[in-house]
Amino acid sequence: MLIVCLIWGVNFSVLKYALGYIGPYGLTAIRFAIASVVLWFVARALEPGTPLSWGLRLRLAGLGVLGNTAYQLCFMLGLTRTTAGNSSLLIASTPLVTALLGVGLGIEKLTRGVRIAVGVGTLGVLLVVLDSGRRTGFSLETMSGDLLTLVAVLCWSVFTLGVTRVQARTSPLRVTAWTVIGGTPVLLLVGLPELMALDWGSLPLLVWGAIGYAALFSIVIAYALWSQSVRAVGGSRTALFGVTVPVVALATALLLLGEVPTPIQLLGAGLIVTSVVLNVRAHS
Repeated sequence: MLIVCLIWGVNFSVLKYALGYIGPYGLTAIRFAIASVVLWFVARALEPGTPLSWGLRLRLAGLGVLGNTAYQLCFMLGLTRTTAGNSSLLIASTPLVTALLGVGLGIEKLTRGVRIAVGVGTLGVLLVVLDSGRRTGFSLETMSGDLLTLVAVLCWSVFTLGVTRVQARTSPLRVTAWTVIGGTPVLLLVGLPELMALDWGSLPLLVWGAIGYAALFSIVIAYALWSQSVRAVGGSRTALFGVTVPVVALATALLLLGEVPTPIQLLGAGLIVTSVVLNVRAHS
C-alpha cells in the first residue's frame, strides 16, 4: 500500500498539470477509458481460466459504479460548490469513516493499536490540510458542496468494505478490472462534451505522459495493488494507509512545483508516518 500511496501522491501534481489543458470531466473520462481497455486485456491474458459468474460480474460492476462513478462525480460536483479546504478536510476523513463503518456493520474488528493509529493518522492529515493555506469554513453557502463531498467519502468507504466481502470469490486483478470497467460508461458520457471540444493536436507531449501516468499507474497498477491489500489486511487497515498520500503530495509539490511545506504541515507529516508505523506494528 505504500507503493500505492506513492503513486497517488505523485498523481496530484500530474493531474494538476494535465488540468491546464483538459477539463476535469474529460480528463477523468479518458483516464478510466484507457484503464478499462488495458485491464480487460491484462485480465484475459494473465487469468484466462474459469470466467466469472454473471452474478459476480454484476456485483463487481455495481461496486465500480459506487466507488468510481459516484465517487468521482460527487467529488467533482462537490468541489465546485465548496472550498478546496473543506473538500480536503472531508476527503481526509475517509480512513476514519471506513473504519467506523466496518465496525458498525460487523464486517471488521479494530484492535486497540489500529484505533490509535487511525486517530494519530487523522490528526496528522488535519494538520497538513488546515495549514495548507486553503480557505476552510462550513456555512450555508458551502453546504451542498460539503454534503456531496461527504457522499463521495461514504461511496469510497462502502466500496472498500464491499470489495472486502467479495475478495474471496475471485482474484484482485479481476476485482480491479470489473470495478473499473463498471464505473467507466457514465464517466465517459459525462466527460464526452469536454473531449469533443478538445483540440487533440495541440496537446503537448508531456500532457500525454501525464494522461498515461494517471491511467496506467494511478488506476491500473495502483488499483490492483490496493485490491490485493484489501484481501491481505482488510478494508479498514488498507484505508488507513491512505493517510500517507498527503505526505507524498507535499514532497512532490515541493520537488515539482516549488511549494514549501509549513512547520505545522511537517508536524502533521510526522504524525502520519507515526500512524503507519503503529498500523504495521498492530498487524504484526
